[in-house]
Amino acid sequence: MSEKIDFRYVTKDESRDFHSRRRAFVILDNKLRFIPKGSTMSHFEFCQNEFPTLSRDDFNKITRGYFLDGDLVFYKDNFIYDNDVINEALAFVKEIKNILSLETAKIYFGLIVGSPGEDWPKDYYFGDLLPDGKIIKNKRR
Repeated sequence: MSEKIDFRYVTKDESRDFHSRRRAFVILDNKLRFIPKGSTMSHFEFCQNEFPTLSRDDFNKITRGYFLDGDLVFYKDNFIYDNDVINEALAFVKEIKNILSLETAKIYFGLIVGSPGEDWPKDYYFGDLLPDGKIIKNKRR
């Protein structure tokens, strides 16, 4: 039987292309930090390099995410979300919009873990970020 891979800490080569296409970020100590554009690093690899004393336990508490193809996606731990992730993410959406020069975006929380190299389905569609910075919340939920 094959061993189950924990994608929080292990990045397979098949996922490197995805990582290089997205604009990934972490929110740590109430600051937004972006992984360099085009980098194939995972969030965990980035945090190991930038914050070497950060434990796995603390890494799992960090809100992290990415922008790709018009979608802003936020999560923590094993690609899950809770009200803390939602609240923290929403506090940083405008800053992300400004830094990435976004006109609009769809906002999602959480991912449904799939196989390396696949685009994993997003869990919860929260709503739309408009050009004026306002967020129109999805009425379903």
